[in-house]
Amino acid sequence: MRAPHDPRPRRHFLALAVVPLLGACAGAPGREAEAQPRARAVEVTTIPPAATGAASVASAAPEPEERAVATAPGPSASASGTVLPPLPPLPPAPPRQSADGAAAVLWASSASGGFGESVLVENAGGTATVVARRQERIFVSRSELWVLGSRPLSPVPCARCGGAPTPPDQVDVPVLRSLRTGKTLEPWSQHYQAYATCNPEVIQDEVGVYVEGAVGPYLLASVSGSTMWCTAPHAAYTDEPLVLDLDAGGAPVTLEFPPEVLEPLRARAHAELRDGCVIDRDESPREYRATAEYGARGELEGVYEYLMSAPYVCGLGPGHYSAVSAQRADWLPAALTPYGQLPAWVVGAMAAQKATTALLVAADRVAAAKAEFARK
Repeated sequence: MRAPHDPRPRRHFLALAVVPLLGACAGAPGREAEAQPRARAVEVTTIPPAATGAASVASAAPEPEERAVATAPGPSASASGTVLPPLPPLPPAPPRQSADGAAAVLWASSASGGFGESVLVENAGGTATVVARRQERIFVSRSELWVLGSRPLSPVPCARCGGAPTPPDQVDVPVLRSLRTGKTLEPWSQHYQAYATCNPEVIQDEVGVYVEGAVGPYLLASVSGSTMWCTAPHAAYTDEPLVLDLDAGGAPVTLEFPPEVLEPLRARAHAELRDGCVIDRDESPREYRATAEYGARGELEGVYEYLMSAPYVCGLGPGHYSAVSAQRADWLPAALTPYGQLPAWVVGAMAAQKATTALLVAADRVAAAKAEFARK
């Protein structure tokens, strides 16, 4: 379930937790805590490696010919009829580095297309063998596996907007927990402070943490929030991108836009947004977020979001006062270059499991990872 308003463009965004805090004026039910099932053993199956032109994992990647057309467009007419100058071409990206691993954790899709389960697979002579499955989302760092769970939080009772004090429903705070040491991380905890205090001038506070993917040890997420004041005509929205480096103990980091394509991608974003719902069509789009995701052939593709200012009534970007353009390129954020190309046996396993994410486990960590994957 997503928050009532989520202005960001969606790719493979997967809800982690949405925790509304409602007062006497709102009165919506809360959300039950998520269960923590153990890993279950499964019958050993083998998955052949992907062949060239294998079926799509999530959505088919553009063919090279299509990318060439997309990266070197000629003059075009704007919505106002003005002929725009040709967009600058993107320089060729360096060859992708091959990611290495003897096992992998896959995020298999559910029937509805969202996150279904984590699947641990192992390379057995070029084919993937399914070792175990688990309902929670599992992340992989160099030294340990992490599991995404939650802990209960009981907000303080509050009399809102002149109403009587109302005991709020319990909410769940997302928690990352190491399956090796038991260490927990809550990098979004400051966003839940509204539940520990009472502001009688606020009808409703809401916080949502969304996992948007993972590449190597990097967890890609967003924290969205909204506050509805008693006398306000509409809510105020916040949206914060969040990247955690699990190799560095969950430290927040920023994935950088490659300087080689920063301006060509900005020009494309401007051409896309300038004739839409923006305040100043001549504004230069500003960088918002750099991420990446795997295509059907196991090739990592950079995704770069740019923003232009927009009126509240039609702004669909972060904060509801922006318009957003997501530009794709073969160029990757520097931190993600070691994960540029997945092995063929992983690509085949992703297709078989309808997985959107693959996180590789090093050969010297496979035995430990199997034990951690089975741990509560």
